[in-house]
Amino acid sequence: MLKMKFNKMKKILLLAISIALFSCSKSDNPVTPQLVTNSIAYFKASLNGQLLDYTVTDYLTSIYSFSYYNGFQSGPDYFDKSYHFGCIMQPSNTTNFYPQISLTFSNMYNTNSGVSQTDAFYGLFTTIPTNFITSDQEDDLIKGIDVSYTNQSNENFSTLYGNQTGSTMTVLSSVSGVEPLTGLKIITIVGTVSCKLYNENLPTNVIVLSNGTYKLILREDF
Repeated sequence: MLKMKFNKMKKILLLAISIALFSCSKSDNPVTPQLVTNSIAYFKASLNGQLLDYTVTDYLTSIYSFSYYNGFQSGPDYFDKSYHFGCIMQPSNTTNFYPQISLTFSNMYNTNSGVSQTDAFYGLFTTIPTNFITSDQEDDLIKGIDVSYTNQSNENFSTLYGNQTGSTMTVLSSVSGVEPLTGLKIITIVGTVSCKLYNENLPTNVIVLSNGTYKLILREDF
C-alpha cells in the first residue's frame, strides 16, 4: 500500500489578485481582527500576539495572491484519489512568497475517477467538517481540517502535528458559485478559527493562532 502526504503532492494554481496591507505589528494583547464582508478573500488572525492580515480586495493591482489547491493521495488501491480543497494566502511582492497561511479541508472526496469529483463538488460541502485531524489521520484518509503557517524562514507549522484540545473552527456561511474566468465550480466559506500550530520538525515550538477570521474560496479540481 502506497501512501503519500498531500502536502507533498498538492497542485497549486496561483492567481495574481488583490490589494491590501500586510500588518505584522507586535501587541501586548492579542488583537481581534474584524470580519470583512466586501472583500474577495481574507485570513486574519493573531499569531502569538502578532497580527496577520491578508485581505484580497481586487484582481488587478496586488501585493497578495491566493491559491486554490487540490490533490490526491494513494489509498489501498494506488489509483484511489482523495481530494483536498483549501486556500493558501501569501504576499506576492516578494521573492519567497512568505509568510503563508492556509486552511485545508482534507479527504473531502475519495474516488478513482477525477470526473466524478467535479460532479459531486457542490454536494461535498453540504456538511462542512470542523474537526482538526492529525498527520496520521490525513494519511488514513480521515475527513477533517488543518491550518498551516509557513514563516519568513520557510519553517512549517500546522495543526496536524499536535493536540488541538480547546481549538475551535466554525463556519458562518457557505455559498456555491461559479468562477467567472474559468466557469469552474466554487464554494466561498466564511468562518472563524482558533488553534495551535506546531513546528513540523520541532513540535515543542508552538504558535497560538487566536481570533482567526477567514473568507476563502474553494474550487473543484479540473
